[in-house]
Amino acid sequence: MKETYSRDIRLSDLFPSADRIAALVAHICILKEDFHLECRGLLQEASIAQLDQNTPTWRRTYFFRTFLRTLNEILNVAGILEGDEEVRQLLKKKPQRLQDSFKKLVEAVNPQRQLIQDLRNTLGGHVDHRTVRAAIANMDVSRHGEIQLGSTLGSMRYYFATELIVAILMCGIPSQDQKKELEDRMERIGGLIKPLLYAIDEVFIAYLDEQGLLDKR
Repeated sequence: MKETYSRDIRLSDLFPSADRIAALVAHICILKEDFHLECRGLLQEASIAQLDQNTPTWRRTYFFRTFLRTLNEILNVAGILEGDEEVRQLLKKKPQRLQDSFKKLVEAVNPQRQLIQDLRNTLGGHVDHRTVRAAIANMDVSRHGEIQLGSTLGSMRYYFATELIVAILMCGIPSQDQKKELEDRMERIGGLIKPLLYAIDEVFIAYLDEQGLLDKR
């Protein structure tokens, strides 16, 4: 098979209506593309001019927060696979390859379930006002950041916002432990990227095969 190639396909053939397994596959295809874009924004070292007008650090912080939202949605799919009895019974009738690929997806994300949920509830998708209040009340008095002032409304930039996000993430962690704790959380979340990208692709390939749509090039 070629490394990559493109083909056109009728979506109603790919995802038959009223097919719950097809809907789950469609769902994770959307999440895979979100995930891929977020990883690029998060991991890109070189400057992206239009996105780095605050700083590259803020761009990475933003994509990290959207990344958490997508991880949480993948967790929701894993929850359906594990907890929805109708889906479980339908999946038992599918080829073993498809069953195994879904199992790998669940196994890839489940070990960090609690961390993902905690971070998502703190920062992913929205910033809760109560978490901001708690962070300000508890952050180290030595934490500082930069602000860009200007005479034109709309031109000011609040570069210190990144420091506020870190303060929210580290709320309740003693100052001397924050660097290690932040590195540990980032390592655990970062360790999900490759396994999840691979697992989603495995599900899709197994699904194409089950549907008789896999092109054996």
